[in-house]
Amino acid sequence: MGILYADAVIPVSPSYAEEILTPEYGFGLDPVLRQFAVKIHGILNGIDRKIWTPEKDPLFDVHYSTESVQKGKKHYKRKFQKDTEKTPWIGAVSRLVPQKGPALLEEALYTTLKLNGTFLLLGSSPIPQIQEQFYKLQVKYKGHPQVFFHFEYEETLAHEMYAALDYLLVPSKFEPCGLTQMIAMRYGTVPIVRKTGGLKDTVFDCEDSRISVDKRNGFVFEAFTADSMNHTLQRAFDLFRFNPNTYHSLVRKGMLSDFSWDKPAEAYCKLYRSLELVRQQSR
Repeated sequence: MGILYADAVIPVSPSYAEEILTPEYGFGLDPVLRQFAVKIHGILNGIDRKIWTPEKDPLFDVHYSTESVQKGKKHYKRKFQKDTEKTPWIGAVSRLVPQKGPALLEEALYTTLKLNGTFLLLGSSPIPQIQEQFYKLQVKYKGHPQVFFHFEYEETLAHEMYAALDYLLVPSKFEPCGLTQMIAMRYGTVPIVRKTGGLKDTVFDCEDSRISVDKRNGFVFEAFTADSMNHTLQRAFDLFRFNPNTYHSLVRKGMLSDFSWDKPAEAYCKLYRSLELVRQQSR
């Protein structure tokens, strides 16, 4: 009923606004959404710059900027593991639910170790079978210097992980907006994401010649499969090891990106003003 009588329907990203018109992502509402597609306006969420800022993070004991990001990352890496600073660090801050691709996260653990990287995971699952599988992985890799699991969300730990990682992995099956990729870039961590929803609108593959160089800020894979993800992980690790200048340019580009609420707020206000104008004209 809300869709029928609303003046506007606002999904939290332009790409998700298109995806919900399809049977795959409409979850039974797609016929209604297609009927009223003219009402749908996708607007990205933003992040709070007062909370998510490495220069002034209230939870940090050491702050850093674009000029000192490597020093800052080295400091926060030592809070997790002491002997693997030179390997690429990849991780996820995520709920372990089917939407977020827990099976792909498990596969990423294996691939990361094969590529001699370090894997970190902060997250838990409300689904017993999924949580049990990750408990088993924690036991299997207990004491491994290149594996870190933590299943209880802690705000300070989350901030420190964003700072410590070289890459953040977001292998979502679908993602209305996603905030972790925005936060990661703010902290100098390069995102590796699946091309869906808000991830598609905020992360652009650094090797995609169809995209202007100034927009390329991460790594993107298309299929929701281990093969597609693993190929992209290999590309990311190769860049980190063999083309550090390009990697560091991605870090800087991400840190300077504006993912604040300024632009979304402006878009909301513009939409509301247009709706009010339509109402006035219809009186």
